[in-house]
Amino acid sequence: MFVGLWVDLGMSSSFKQLRQKNKLSKEIEKQIEDSIRNKILLPGDELPSENELCKVFGVSRTAIREAIHMLGTRGLVTTKRGKKTVINEYHEVLNLSPIQFYLESNLDDKLIRHWIDIRATLEPTLARLAALNRSDEDLAHLKDIVNKLDLEENIKNGESIAILDNNFHSSIADSTKNPIFPIIMKPIYDMMPKIKTMVINKSIGVFEFNNEEHQTIYKCIANKDGDGAFLSMVNHMKSATKHVYETHVS
Repeated sequence: MFVGLWVDLGMSSSFKQLRQKNKLSKEIEKQIEDSIRNKILLPGDELPSENELCKVFGVSRTAIREAIHMLGTRGLVTTKRGKKTVINEYHEVLNLSPIQFYLESNLDDKLIRHWIDIRATLEPTLARLAALNRSDEDLAHLKDIVNKLDLEENIKNGESIAILDNNFHSSIADSTKNPIFPIIMKPIYDMMPKIKTMVINKSIGVFEFNNEEHQTIYKCIANKDGDGAFLSMVNHMKSATKHVYETHVS
């Protein structure tokens, strides 16, 4: 029945029979992923060599390489030339890659509106939590970013401003000390340099104004002023929303 349906729809040429090695590589990928999720394999751990994995799974190198490749494309592992494959940090795991793919493949004025709206909803709370939970090391990192935003060579470079702005907001998420927030925000922040660069390139006088707001947020976080950080971020996101709507939302 289903085969006939595929033929009728002209889809039969889009599908190929699964080869045994593909089934094996998928099973290997799943077993390694399960070991990562169950914390049998921890961040920084090295996988055995290809030869050792071939013996463990009783398969060829081709199946092992395909499995490792798929794990790598999903961000679960990193393989460097001449070195073993290493398990990535959990916050680097691209379990949210479908969100990232969706954002990148649907980037238009409407999506940018949704992107800024979700940031305006979440980021004031992140700023409040960062003020209450940040460490001295977190504060020093934020201060370094704010100082770099003041440098003339960065102010004149829209791309540099966009990257530093991304770092600033990502650092606030890290400073909440809630490990879920950086994971949730990563695909949103990963879009920031691209969108911010587009907005900055179409804006006039935005750099100094934006950094004044960054400085205010930083001071509230430094003083552990949760309410002040929340309100400062609300104001900052209002400005960001205004710039986005003026430049890229029809």
